[in-house]
Amino acid sequence: MADPNTVFGLELSHVVELGPAATAALQSGFDFLAAPISHPSHRRTFTGVNVDAPACFAQSDRAVGSDVRSTRLVGILSDDLDLLDEEADHDGVVNSERLLAQEFAWAAHIGLPAVIVPCPFNRQAVAGFAACIARALEGPGAFQIWVRMPMAPAAGPEPQMRGLDSDDGEGASTGSGTGHGEGDVDDPWDWWHQLRTLCDFHPRLNLALEVPADLPGEVSLLRWLAEPVKAFHLDADLFMANQRGFPVLSRLHQGFLKDVMVRTNYHFLVGGRLDARPDSEDTMRSVPGSLEAVSRHAQLYVSYLRHLARSIPDQPAGDALFGSYNEFLQAPLQPLKEHLDSQTYEVFENDPVKYQLYEEAIYQALLAFTRYMHQDGRRIGEGECVCGADAAMAAATATAVCQSGDPGACTCRGPAGHPSPRAIQYSGLAPGRAKALRDRVRNGQTHTEWGCLGEGACRCLEDWAAEGPEAEAEALETGLGSFAGGPIVVAVVGAGRGPLVNCTLQAAARSGRAVSVLALDKNPNAVLTLHDRARNEWGSAVTVFGGDMRDWRPPAPVDVLVSELLGSFGDNELSPECLDAAQAVLRPDGRGISVPACYTSHLAPVTSPRLHEQIRGFAAKEKPLDPKWLETHYVVRLRNTMLLARPRAVFHFRHPSPFLPGGHAAEGASGGDPGRGPGPDRLRRLHTNDRHTVLHFTSTCAASLTGFAGYFDCTLFGSVHMSTHPRTHSPDMESWFPCFFPLRTPVDVRPGDRISLQVWRRSSATAVWYEWALLAPVVGQIHNSGGRSCSMLLASS
Repeated sequence: MADPNTVFGLELSHVVELGPAATAALQSGFDFLAAPISHPSHRRTFTGVNVDAPACFAQSDRAVGSDVRSTRLVGILSDDLDLLDEEADHDGVVNSERLLAQEFAWAAHIGLPAVIVPCPFNRQAVAGFAACIARALEGPGAFQIWVRMPMAPAAGPEPQMRGLDSDDGEGASTGSGTGHGEGDVDDPWDWWHQLRTLCDFHPRLNLALEVPADLPGEVSLLRWLAEPVKAFHLDADLFMANQRGFPVLSRLHQGFLKDVMVRTNYHFLVGGRLDARPDSEDTMRSVPGSLEAVSRHAQLYVSYLRHLARSIPDQPAGDALFGSYNEFLQAPLQPLKEHLDSQTYEVFENDPVKYQLYEEAIYQALLAFTRYMHQDGRRIGEGECVCGADAAMAAATATAVCQSGDPGACTCRGPAGHPSPRAIQYSGLAPGRAKALRDRVRNGQTHTEWGCLGEGACRCLEDWAAEGPEAEAEALETGLGSFAGGPIVVAVVGAGRGPLVNCTLQAAARSGRAVSVLALDKNPNAVLTLHDRARNEWGSAVTVFGGDMRDWRPPAPVDVLVSELLGSFGDNELSPECLDAAQAVLRPDGRGISVPACYTSHLAPVTSPRLHEQIRGFAAKEKPLDPKWLETHYVVRLRNTMLLARPRAVFHFRHPSPFLPGGHAAEGASGGDPGRGPGPDRLRRLHTNDRHTVLHFTSTCAASLTGFAGYFDCTLFGSVHMSTHPRTHSPDMESWFPCFFPLRTPVDVRPGDRISLQVWRRSSATAVWYEWALLAPVVGQIHNSGGRSCSMLLASS
């Protein structure tokens, strides 16, 4: 259902006595009254003989108490202006300016929370009107100004907009929008955009939109909802009578209102001729009715609207939990720099979708790792694999080892399908070491401890055997759990309070694989929680470590490395830097697995004057105005922000990195042998997480480009994908809100305009940061050059 705090107001265009009108509105079920500031019996002029006319134009401030005035009353300014038209005579312009100034001053004096101002539908008058508005916003009082605007042109066809679904936005056009050029119908959005630009995007300048009988198309509606709309005006003529004669809205209008009711706390104003039921004859509604009649019939309208709000189906859990974060800017987390508190951990743990995906990815990784170690194209059928028993044990164990019944499933069979094991070479080892290794291989735990035994598969020793007994013995001693069938070593780095440890244990139970879990976190407070859970929940399957993953060296090579270091933009919480360093703990044969395996960031141009106004507000709090707020990236739940084109891929990262030891491309690399590729040192020098790219978009409609929204998509492992990308968003996942990269100065774009953005990911020894610059349709300055305003610190607390 809609927010129970949805606010409904009654608008009256003719009020003789304010006190009784306010009482009638509240008793009828409305939350507030919108009424003219000026008294209907007073018409003022400020020129000629009446220049000194007394200011007895308004309702008395004693008509209602201050508690009602400050919370339950919205003023409506005069609409019988000269429209401040530059072609009007001087006296008319002066009279209009002074009339508006007087009413604004009275609104400030009596403490109104907001005033409604009708916008002149005359392009030549907008500048003069904006000047009056700007003076009022800089004057006394803290009231909001709601500019009344129609949502669609009064008559004529709507200009075309480009479709968002096609590549570069060049798809089928919709039946809504705005154009540019001679002959286009005047679009109210253009008037509004000119007005608010002249007023410098003032945060107290908002909209009261008149809902038309013919709603504009979807793209136009989305663009309006991206604006700072405070109220929707519903004229009584929009309603029709149902079979019982009560007012109802068309299905189209019902759908529209339900959609906006769940988005944010809008106000809904009901106005027009409310002194009769909607099934009355027009002739009966042509003259003003009594306040009693208006009150009686208005009650039917608000009752219907409240019923409509209650009939909205329950929204997804994310909307219920996080609705208050809509268009609310937050600084991104820096978990590498700062320790997260328990409440933050708890919020993230409340997203079941993310951990369901992680569990499935770890499950697939465990199965895949078993396959990796059971199969090798160079060894299958060559009779060079070993089951983990020497020649003396081979005949006795061959039948037990290969229980699948498929001769081809066991890699310890020779070309003819007969057992062909090779004895482990113990000669050449120190006596004590040889005995310990022989005992470990021969002991009675072999068949139960090594997962391959009893599954018709066996582990390969790869090239270690060919390199001599020392190498083979070291491989057995350090990686017995990997290729010889022991528990799969899973390291959860950045384990927090342990949700991914739970996922790992559950995935292991599903897969039937034995695991040894190493849980690591640098936050000493989180480590305490991990120790508590290991002692009381997990038992000996989990070993807890404290420290920075970049410096950590576990007691044994890691087979599967699990982390949840992704940020709203994928790499913005320094996952590449952390996992590249942590990659050193993976097994040295290049068969280690990372969850996540890869991820890509995406950007899309957006219009969101609300966000621009918020950021301007941050900057204005500091004197002199600090531009850093205008070139900092934020995290924000984008609910009323419109994409102007489809997102484009920005940066891609893969783990394990193929350019570092432990990565698949680095496996077997030597110190520069031309036949084997660059060595590890050379690969390290070649590797960098700095990136740069240029993105191109095509605008779908006329709008004010205020910045770019950032998303990511990720392959955790195998077929498991996790995404915040609008087209592939993981259903019901709320762990990440999008990123927002603002432009210091909004840029006007038109349908079909090319939008080009250059983005850099840069780093130093101590920090990583983004830089971005608009290249088209106009060239803008480089934002955050050198990380001067925003960076992600590499230092660990």
